[in-house]
Amino acid sequence: MAQASVEEIDTLNILQATLLAMRRAVDALQVAAEYALVDGNQMPGLAIPGRAIVAGDALEPAISAASILAKTARDEMMRAFDAQHPGTASRSTWGTARRNTSSACAGSARAFCTGAASRRCGVSSEARAMRITSPDNPVVRRLRRLADSARACRDAGRTLAEGIHVIEAALAAGVPVHTIATRGPASTAAAALVERVEAGGAPGLKRIELGAALYDAISPVEHGAGVLAEIAIPGVDESPLLNEDAVFLDAVQDPGNVGTLLRTAAAAGVRRVVLGPGSAYAWSRR
Repeated sequence: MAQASVEEIDTLNILQATLLAMRRAVDALQVAAEYALVDGNQMPGLAIPGRAIVAGDALEPAISAASILAKTARDEMMRAFDAQHPGTASRSTWGTARRNTSSACAGSARAFCTGAASRRCGVSSEARAMRITSPDNPVVRRLRRLADSARACRDAGRTLAEGIHVIEAALAAGVPVHTIATRGPASTAAAALVERVEAGGAPGLKRIELGAALYDAISPVEHGAGVLAEIAIPGVDESPLLNEDAVFLDAVQDPGNVGTLLRTAAAAGVRRVVLGPGSAYAWSRR
């Protein structure tokens, strides 16, 4: 098994530190591998050929074996940390000591070789989300403020985006993602999205897993996809010149109606919307 240190995670970010741990795990194999199957959506830059497989731990036996070994080693580390910092093993809070110990485990990886005959190895990481169950957690409190208050969104310059397609659109537009949260363990589709977010997220990106009640209290969408992101609010073009089709909203006060009109404009290919005085805030939770 190989690891990335807390310092490396803070310097490189969690994704790059995980890829580093994967390279170290493969390099440490006593039986030299000729081909690697990697759990995830990108290769870690190995000296051997290989293939990245999203949700590979459910699809490839070699990755499944590596994942079991990584989880077992992580659990042993967490129990050891728990002896020094009680409660660490539960991973239920975001305290400084607990974050540091959990981050040390988050950068761990394991490579498992299926045998000298095939020389195929599976590589799995333990770059898992931090599970949060407390409503008093500072990350949860910040997300709830953004969900409940348009003013909080304006002051922070951030808002919430819920759903795979909305978050993918934000990524495609180059909008920074600061937090990615799932409702319990991520589904296969959500897990693939989370990996894409980690590849292009803002520095200090937080990946968290929320209990159902906490997530539902934050999510701006009822019966949504179970994944939401805290994103930066893009800058507003205040230029008075319009040289293309545009929609002008004159005192449209209901946030739901503003959202409907924005989605309609996007579906019609209209790229610019002007909100006149008295219109609801375009980045409200509705």
